[in-house]
Amino acid sequence: MNHNNHNLLYYFISNNYIIYIIDYFTKCDTIIYYNFINSYKLRINRKEDIKICIKYAAEYGYINIIKFFINRYDIRLDYALNDACMGNHIDIVNLILNRGEGYLSSSLFIACVKEKIDLIDLLIKHGAYISNTLLYNICLHGHDIIFKHLVKQI
Repeated sequence: MNHNNHNLLYYFISNNYIIYIIDYFTKCDTIIYYNFINSYKLRINRKEDIKICIKYAAEYGYINIIKFFINRYDIRLDYALNDACMGNHIDIVNLILNRGEGYLSSSLFIACVKEKIDLIDLLIKHGAYISNTLLYNICLHGHDIIFKHLVKQI
């Protein structure tokens, strides 16, 4: 996927256009975006392009796009957990954690900075570790309520 396609993909997912994904044999997929005026086609090449699609879908909360790709391809979602946490998309966070994937420490930090207690509790439930560094940084950035919540969890 070239840089222009990457920007176009970001634009369409972030603006919630209807997305149809069609399988083209086994070599590539085509994503077709429709709005009322234009339609666009992007050719999706395997791993890296699929990761980009999942990253944007996690950031903007489109769980159906993520499910489409994980049902068709053997891919990990570790990299998408932080994006789902940034967007506070608990359903996507749950999907990733239930697959046993994700970088829990960085995702926990994001949830703490965004002050999303439900997300914090979910990450801790799935094994995120409350480190001294995390407590120090949360306290340093003035998240007193989150700091107290984390200390109760230890």
